[in-house]
Amino acid sequence: MKKKNLIILSAIIIVLSFFFGWHYSECPLTFRNDLKASEVIALLLNFGVIAILIERFTDQIVLKPSYLIFIESLKFDSTTIMANNNTASVNKTEHKEKFYWISFAIGVFIASIGFRYFNNIIDTTTLVKCTSSLSQTGMFAIADIFLSGILMAGGAALILEIIEWINNEKK
Repeated sequence: MKKKNLIILSAIIIVLSFFFGWHYSECPLTFRNDLKASEVIALLLNFGVIAILIERFTDQIVLKPSYLIFIESLKFDSTTIMANNNTASVNKTEHKEKFYWISFAIGVFIASIGFRYFNNIIDTTTLVKCTSSLSQTGMFAIADIFLSGILMAGGAALILEIIEWINNEKK
C-alpha cells in the first residue's frame, strides 16, 4: 500500500472513531470489575497457543508445498540459484505476504466462532442497559472479531519470524 493511501486510510479511521465515540458516549465500554491480571495473562497465553497452531497450519500445510517445490528446483543447479537470486527473494516475500493474509483469515474465522479477546475483558452488560446500544453491540462484535484476528495473525507472524531467525542462526 502506498504511503499516501495509508495516510488517507488512517485519517478516515480516526474521523470515524471520533464520530462513533461521540455518538456512543452515553454507553462507554468499561473493563470488567472482577478482572484479574492473571486472567488477562491467561487469555494472552491462550492466544499464543492458537497463534502457534495458526502458524504451523499456514506455513507447513497451506504454503509449504508450493514454496518447497520452488526451493527444491533451485537446489539442483547452482547457476540457476545465482541467476534466480532475485526470483527467490521475491518468492519468499510473496510467501510471507500470503502467510500474513491466510493467518489473518484463519484468525478472523476463529474469532467469529467465539474465541475473542476483548469480549472477555470488557464489561458488555453496559451495552445491554443502554437503549441505543444495538448498533454499538454489533459494532463492538465486529471490532472484537477483527482485532482478535489481527492479534492471532500477528502472533503467528511473530512465531514465523522467530523460527526463521533460529533456522538462519543454525546455518
